[in-house]
Amino acid sequence: MILLANGCSHTAGAEIEYAQQGQCYEKAWPFHLADTLKYDHLNISISGASAERIVRTTMEYFLKEFEKPSYKRSDYFVIISWPGFYRTEIYNGGFDEGWQPLVVGNDDTYKKQMSFESYAYYKAWTLHAKPHPQTISYFHDILLLQYFLTIHRIKFLFWNASNSTPHKENYLHLYYKQVYHKRFPYIDDFNYSYCALLRNNGFQYSPVSEYSHYGEDAHIWFADYLHRYITNNKLL
Repeated sequence: MILLANGCSHTAGAEIEYAQQGQCYEKAWPFHLADTLKYDHLNISISGASAERIVRTTMEYFLKEFEKPSYKRSDYFVIISWPGFYRTEIYNGGFDEGWQPLVVGNDDTYKKQMSFESYAYYKAWTLHAKPHPQTISYFHDILLLQYFLTIHRIKFLFWNASNSTPHKENYLHLYYKQVYHKRFPYIDDFNYSYCALLRNNGFQYSPVSEYSHYGEDAHIWFADYLHRYITNNKLL
């Protein structure tokens, strides 16, 4: 069995060992959860990842696996830890197989690193990254991956990583009703997000962290929390 995890820095294990560390898969919560489940471990998260990146890379992984004679859907359990929805990505020859993560608030970094055209795209995108359209985009990504995994009968669990939760005003509750809530619990309750759970249970950021990331002790605790949820709800 394989536990496949995807998400952002909180899933990749950023800054567990040193400041500005992008990932530490061997100490992040997916590794500890896989160890408890006696599964093999595959973490394809990166720091700064958006929901778009999660959908793209998860689907690409399985589309390639489908072509292999050895593929068996029963070999997999997928866990997605969804980041905040003020993120996207652009294809500009970046480090992630040509893709560049874009996160609201990284103006200074992007201005130094990006081409003029890519930085102009980022600035234009931030002007239009309002709650209503970002919430719709967020639901589209969630439902697309939910339907993809369900159609292919791959078992999964979705969870919020950050305190950003989707808005449900006007007709958006219709999107909300389409979410498989047993496999994406607390989608609209930030108190159950990865960050809020750790904070509310007394965990502090890693001593080496510069960007609000937790240490391995918190990752171990969260892995145990998810294991209880998976077991109690018979998701495997």
